Amino acid sequence: MIKKLLILIALTINIFGLELTDFLNKEMCGEKNQIIDKEIYTICYDTKMKGPAFVGYELDGKLVHSGNFKKRPGFYTEKNLKKNVRTSNGDFVWSGTDKGHLANHANFDNEKDLKRVSKTYSLANISPQYPTVNRKLWLKAEMAERDHAKRLGSLNVMNLVRYDNKQDYLQRMPIEDAIKLDKKRKAKKNNFKEWDDKKIKTYHKKSASTLKKKIVIPTAYYKIMWNDVENFRKCYMYENDKYATSSGDKLKHHKIDCKELLSDFGLNRI
Repeated sequence: MIKKLLILIALTINIFGLELTDFLNKEMCGEKNQIIDKEIYTICYDTKMKGPAFVGYELDGKLVHSGNFKKRPGFYTEKNLKKNVRTSNGDFVWSGTDKGHLANHANFDNEKDLKRVSKTYSLANISPQYPTVNRKLWLKAEMAERDHAKRLGSLNVMNLVRYDNKQDYLQRMPIEDAIKLDKKRKAKKNNFKEWDDKKIKTYHKKSASTLKKKIVIPTAYYKIMWNDVENFRKCYMYENDKYATSSGDKLKHHKIDCKELLSDFGLNRI
């Protein structure tokens, strides 16, 4: 999917000499996929993988870091998608993955408009990222883009999602692991209750329901940042590794050569 998107871009335009709207369109996204305009960012949604293929937006350096909402909005199902291709909050329950933003809410909390910021909580903008990747590793790249936007004045950002294993479906963890995790979470308050037959039966039923949807877990994520005026560009890659560790991790460990990245996908015109 990503290769096709990047090759199409390569055949028409230079990725670092264009506006976001030049490639966030149906031709680039793919006929079977769907473009979703959320006003503050745009999604190319992969209807087969049932997740974002790429998400793009422009950050205004004057607004970045200028505000912050302490209370987060709730995640919601994207009604612009057909029911058979969209995800729901229940799909992520007991899955062992986080609801990872592609367009992070902190990029736009400066808008001082909760309804506007809540647009980033569309599940079409969410990808099943493993906890350490989402909370520790990918977070550094998200913070870096805001810093660059502030320093440069503005910044274009493209987040690419790679799906190598198309049979790696989102599903609930084994029930033994779920019960163990439940005990751990409730240990401090000492309010854990043994799972009865009804709860176990419901768990298995919902687990089968989520698996049936065939929501593919991404293999890796790429973040491309650029500003043509300042002749600036940086690219990063993060494996969606279930066993990733944050110990000793630094942003520079994920930095990759933009030319090599795009060349790997058939893009040589930079």
